[in-house]
Amino acid sequence: MAHIFISYSKKNKEYAYQLADYLEANGFRIWIDRTEIEYGVDWWDAIVAGLRGCGAFIVVMTPESKDSQWVKREVFLAEQQRKPMFPLLLNGENWELFVLTQYIDRRDGSLPDDDFLNRLGRHVTRSRGAVPPPPPSSPLIPADLKSAEAAFDVDDAIIAFNVAYRARNWSEALQILGRIRASEQDPSPFDPDDAERQVQAIIEAEKVQREREAWEAERAKRYRRVQATEAMGDPGTTWTALGRFWETFPDYDPEHIADRVRPKPPRPRSIDLLRQGLSSFEWIPIPGKGYRIAKYPLTNAQFKVFVDAKGYQNQQWWTEAGWQQREGKKWTQPRYWTDKQWNGSEQPVVGVSWYEAVAYALWLSDLTGESIMLPTEDQWQYAAQGEDGRQYPWGNDWDCKKCNNSVKPCDSNQTTPVRQYEGKGDSPFKVVDMAGNVWEWCLTDYDNLTNDIYSAANNRVLRGGSWDNYDSGWFRCDYQDVFNPLNRFDGIGFRLAISS
Repeated sequence: MAHIFISYSKKNKEYAYQLADYLEANGFRIWIDRTEIEYGVDWWDAIVAGLRGCGAFIVVMTPESKDSQWVKREVFLAEQQRKPMFPLLLNGENWELFVLTQYIDRRDGSLPDDDFLNRLGRHVTRSRGAVPPPPPSSPLIPADLKSAEAAFDVDDAIIAFNVAYRARNWSEALQILGRIRASEQDPSPFDPDDAERQVQAIIEAEKVQREREAWEAERAKRYRRVQATEAMGDPGTTWTALGRFWETFPDYDPEHIADRVRPKPPRPRSIDLLRQGLSSFEWIPIPGKGYRIAKYPLTNAQFKVFVDAKGYQNQQWWTEAGWQQREGKKWTQPRYWTDKQWNGSEQPVVGVSWYEAVAYALWLSDLTGESIMLPTEDQWQYAAQGEDGRQYPWGNDWDCKKCNNSVKPCDSNQTTPVRQYEGKGDSPFKVVDMAGNVWEWCLTDYDNLTNDIYSAANNRVLRGGSWDNYDSGWFRCDYQDVFNPLNRFDGIGFRLAISS
């Protein structure tokens, strides 16, 4: 019947003996040294025999046992023989050797609980019925070992060690070194301590390699389970399975499963992004027409997000003609971007070509997944005029105080914040600044009578009139102007429309 081997430092013998008695009282056979004798060859052979025959190995971990060479040797032999290890922490900290091994913490000096006994019972059968008699004063030494010390020859032992070393039989090599050391014969110039350090280093390296291989095998097995989950075709379930897998094996994904099943983050809404630049921004519904239009012309603060997002450096948001212009003319920002007269956060962005306005709309559409573009000429006029054919957004009578303009007696010298005339000159739908402040680019190609952004247009339509216009006719809802789409004047800006 297998027994339990207890390894400990003599400085912790009181607890070790208590532990042995406790385990025996619970039906286990115990191998423990209860003597104070010096080690000899026969004694070391008895230890080796005890280790070979054990079904479980308990090491009482304390700073003293960690420093004990004999405890270390016993632990290494047990490791080499693949004995089930049961580290018990009595004092200090867990040993590096057992960082991946479950250990029991008894730093309060208590004896193990039933769970520990049950785990031991999986490897060592308990005696049933009567409690076995107390152990002898020293471990029994097999008869064939009793004469070993008298017959021991250190030179034969060194030769045997070399044979075991070349065969990579580390358990045998350690046993032989233990006998050489225990014999107290002089093996010089052979140094058992140096040899033992080499063997232990190799054992440690092999253990690390075995653990690594076992870890990699387990990782591969579990990853195949994730792959099987993906094959079922549900990205959400696969993402959950991959997340659980990553809890143990972080970021391991050689087949890039995550790229296929990772949930896409929710896209931002255009209204939230535009409100970051202007808190009162709204998309104004135009009933029955299938679109909404921006309440205000686009401001510098709203355009800044595009600049900061490297919009001028990313060709994907530009038409081919627009990118050619940007490259050829080295545009990196609106023309008046750094001019304090024009770059107030709530002033409309000016000095932007039609190409830049379209690039902004394409960027915002891509970012949000919404269908955003410049309004067509017809959309713009209807949002400004409504159904009744009025002359100006606010009615049929001109009033220079309802918008930013230079029609006498009014005389403007720059753009104004887009909310400055709110509630004064609004359109029937409450759209602001549809007259004055800045001319606004429309989508429409004047020459080819199309709203295609890729048409080869020499002129694109503008609407609304600007701050420097001095004739009230330019501010009429039906007044049309046209410019080359690359023009970037201080009186030109744009507003956006979105499909409903």
